[in-house]
Amino acid sequence: MVTETRHDDKETSSSTPFVLFSPEETTLAALPFFSTEPSDRSNIYHLDYETKLAHHDVNATLRWRVSADPVYGYPDPFDRKVFKTIEYLAIQQTGLPLQNPVRISLEQILDLVGLAPFPAHLARLRASIRRIAAVTVRSDLTFLTGQRTGRSTQTFHVYDRVLFREATRDSTSEVLQNQITFGAWYLENINRRYLRPIDLPFFRGLRNPIASRLYELLTVKFETVLERELAGWQVSYPVLCGLLPIRQAFHGRQRQLEASHEELVSSGFVAEVSWEKIDRTWMLLYTPGHRAKALQQKQMPDLDSRPKHLPPPTTINISEDNSEGISKESPQDPPRASTFNPPETKDMSQKQPLDLEQSDQEVLLYWKLTERPFDTTPNPKFYYNSGQHQEAYFKMQHAVATQSGAMLLTGEIGSGKTLLTRAFIHGLNSDRYDVALLTNPRWDGVALLREILFQFGQDVDTSDKTEILHKIEDIWFNTYTDGRHTVLIIDEAQLIENYETFEELRLLLNFQLDDRYLITLILVGQPELNAQIDAIPQFEQRLAYRHHVCPLTELETREYIRHRLEIAGTTDNLFLRESASRICQLTQGIPRRINRLCNMCLLTGWMRKAQSIDETIVEHAASPHGSS
Repeated sequence: MVTETRHDDKETSSSTPFVLFSPEETTLAALPFFSTEPSDRSNIYHLDYETKLAHHDVNATLRWRVSADPVYGYPDPFDRKVFKTIEYLAIQQTGLPLQNPVRISLEQILDLVGLAPFPAHLARLRASIRRIAAVTVRSDLTFLTGQRTGRSTQTFHVYDRVLFREATRDSTSEVLQNQITFGAWYLENINRRYLRPIDLPFFRGLRNPIASRLYELLTVKFETVLERELAGWQVSYPVLCGLLPIRQAFHGRQRQLEASHEELVSSGFVAEVSWEKIDRTWMLLYTPGHRAKALQQKQMPDLDSRPKHLPPPTTINISEDNSEGISKESPQDPPRASTFNPPETKDMSQKQPLDLEQSDQEVLLYWKLTERPFDTTPNPKFYYNSGQHQEAYFKMQHAVATQSGAMLLTGEIGSGKTLLTRAFIHGLNSDRYDVALLTNPRWDGVALLREILFQFGQDVDTSDKTEILHKIEDIWFNTYTDGRHTVLIIDEAQLIENYETFEELRLLLNFQLDDRYLITLILVGQPELNAQIDAIPQFEQRLAYRHHVCPLTELETREYIRHRLEIAGTTDNLFLRESASRICQLTQGIPRRINRLCNMCLLTGWMRKAQSIDETIVEHAASPHGSS
């Protein structure tokens, strides 16, 4: 058990001393059940934390015990990322105050934590959420004020209820199917803004698990430091270990935290970390850096009034606590049109302001569509299997089935490489293949190896290359002995900037048996990737297959448009033959350009009350002014 003594100068209420803990200690006590070391999962099932309040009127002690369920296991660093991502998405989707139940999209969560929506990753995410829900939190407050003593005990969960529903093709989207009911204690502290929103991209970008946990704690502590113009947050080493939580080191304490401190200092969130020994106890002083100060100075966005049709911002600004100013009214959903009523377009120079979400629904209703057919997201159900895409798909299948070493897939920007890759992954039998997809390979050699390990379900707290390689080889060999094969796909591989990273990938192909590779590596990228590979003969010779995705022909473009409209709910011939041919010419047969132009055509046709898309509409939609 760790103990921290706090001297609070707030005005004290003898009847409710617990409120003195709430704004700050709630955040610190809510999250210690997430381990920072993967090895903790097997041998830790409860954690104790204690904090004391010393005041002229009140002496109080608050004890927390957080207990994991042995059936589900102890939440690990991955679960902590999931927990904060769900919190972030919940606030962004509806604003404050939050109301139960909270609807979640599993695919959106995976995207934000850096995993592709494969069956194995979805299963891992569901297990993570169940593990969080199974944790029990018990708080025990004892206090002495004047001649009066008191005790208050609470037992609760962060999630009261978790509901997963499998969405079928004809049902509503997956985001509407999964629900989490936040525990009343947790929900109340979010709505009172005691739990501060974090900068999720910054949090997600921290590679060291201890650094990311420290960032959460310092987000809370630096607020008080900056408000009171203190030098920094001072904490004893034993207390810090309990808050993180990590095991106390009897020797090498500074070395234990060195990597996490360096990452926070280099990022600008912490200006300096100093150690000082006071009465045989090591104390640490964290001084806020320019990033922490900038976040403090900015005002938190008005989440109640943010339009729901806007995408979530990349960062959340953190401001001073003002719980009394929080609206108690639930945010209202924007109105949806029940019937189609396009705007008057006789005088196109007189622009009328439109509700974007309403107009989007009206466009779909007008063309008898159930969903947007030309989104540029790589949704596998919209995959169109043209002749040359079919050839690429076959080569990928053959490379995996024969357990070949490597394959190279290239194509111009927007040619459909990513969608092809996602469709291929969804077509693999999850009982026979373990698949990982890396979508942003801007890492040096060791960081890339760490990311590969994470994609295959393991967090790693070391930067020792040899140890990481041993872990990767063990995972892949165990997969082989279980009768499955490992597939590693790296998208946007042309972003790999140095020879050393390619060399690390080549060395991974050395993990092989006498008659087969333990892994099939598929590199996906733009045409310049060919030259990068050709410049490394020892890598190029490992390629079993190569394929370049070409633009669609005129006939394929017409079939592509028809196919996507049919998937979106209509068999009507909305695009005339000559208009589809013109679209092919204007877009040069690049699927992403086709999607953008077709979207503009549907919008223009809706505004003109057209019955189909002809060449005139295509030309207008393709003009610099679009459908204005």
